[in-house]
Amino acid sequence: MSEDFPGRLAGFQAGSLLAGYRMEAQVGAGGMAVVFRARDERLNRLVALKILAPALAADSAFRSRFIAESRAAAAVDDPYIISVYEAGEADGVLFIAMRFVQGGDAPSRPGARRPAPRPPGR
Repeated sequence: MSEDFPGRLAGFQAGSLLAGYRMEAQVGAGGMAVVFRARDERLNRLVALKILAPALAADSAFRSRFIAESRAAAAVDDPYIISVYEAGEADGVLFIAMRFVQGGDAPSRPGARRPAPRPPGR
């Protein structure tokens, strides 16, 4: 992971615009990405906007795999999977826009439990 990851993403904050998404608040961060609650200005809907570390966008093999996996995820229609609305690259940054779910990540929610097993064949 690039040492400049936090510094480069420091330029993104509430009010920043990336690929038509206006960032409202940072809601998560990890070793590879930062997640913002953002508004899709074209459709006026809330999204979770995951912005990947700039060093990852510089790796052509990672970028190709990222786009392929994003397309595969966007094709999935399942109630147990968060919908991907868009994935791409803007201003040299890889991003994924997906359905925003209020309340944080699932394991940290009070009373969180695993969903019931799906029937065979699904």
